[in-house]
Amino acid sequence: MTMYRVRTVFNGPQGTPWLSTMFFDAAGGTHQQAAAAVGAFWGAVDALQTNQVAWATEPDVAEISEANGGLEGVESTTPVTGSGALSVEPLPWVSQGLLRWRTSTTIFGRQLRGRTFIPALCTGATDDGNLTATQATTLNGIAAALIADANSTLVIWHRQTADGNNDGDMAPVTSGIMWQSFATLRSRRD
Repeated sequence: MTMYRVRTVFNGPQGTPWLSTMFFDAAGGTHQQAAAAVGAFWGAVDALQTNQVAWATEPDVAEISEANGGLEGVESTTPVTGSGALSVEPLPWVSQGLLRWRTSTTIFGRQLRGRTFIPALCTGATDDGNLTATQATTLNGIAAALIADANSTLVIWHRQTADGNNDGDMAPVTSGIMWQSFATLRSRRD
């Protein structure tokens, strides 16, 4: 089966660009519909982010093999763009919201899960060092809207176990819940 890989690039403060990647089942809609779903997600998050950050979906959406991660094609789309709406003080750039995606699929005895980091939140998002209940509720609603999008199917991809294997798998996301604490995304390649 084939998936779409939609990437969003954030620009603005020192340390950018930041990258966020989401995968969609190709059977659930078109390349443009997947990009539009990601754009609607980040567009809704804009209301909670500092105006120091702008973002855009990449114009090229890759078609990826679920089984081995191989590139099967690339389609051009119209990028979706946006920027944060708040002019208040941002949280430290390292402090990000963490949206935890869940599926109903188990692989090798473990539930298939995913994550999306929410950058550029502002000081109003914190209550004694944790994400406020209001912010968490808002972000949970934004996640639910992405899952419910009629023109796309958000999935979590489990990569193949080793190069040359064709045992990769994907599963549709069934829920997305914000973690109450802040998280830090670190590169695996540093």
